[in-house]
Amino acid sequence: LVGNQSGLSPFPAVPLTRTMDSAYGIAKSNTVVFYSTNMSGTGSVYGVMDDGTTMAFVSSLVSPRGLAWDGDSTIYVADEATNRIYSFPAGRMMSDAPLTLTAVLDAPFGVALLSRTDSVSQTTSSAAGLHHGGSSL
Repeated sequence: LVGNQSGLSPFPAVPLTRTMDSAYGIAKSNTVVFYSTNMSGTGSVYGVMDDGTTMAFVSSLVSPRGLAWDGDSTIYVADEATNRIYSFPAGRMMSDAPLTLTAVLDAPFGVALLSRTDSVSQTTSSAAGLHHGGSSL
């Protein structure tokens, strides 16, 4: 997992952490970069703080994938294997943060948040994704 060094062009990258094999989802809050991964047979969401410290926020998932930050103090994570979207508080530094069941979907992989002013209606759901008024989102 890599991030930019300040003052350089947007392309050079430096490692944020080396404590994982792969990352499936990534989201950034004001102070933490979150990523989802499967390590040692369990699914987790880790956070990398500004000082480079890595901490497991959630370690009770099966196959965490997409992540999204709500712009306030909540992270949403799709757990593909359990068909659920969970949320957990991102504003407090704690390991094993409490999970709240947010939605049940068929094998969710990604998460996106829209503001209340964004008018989106789900008319069909297919392998190709969500459709809005005949156009794919």
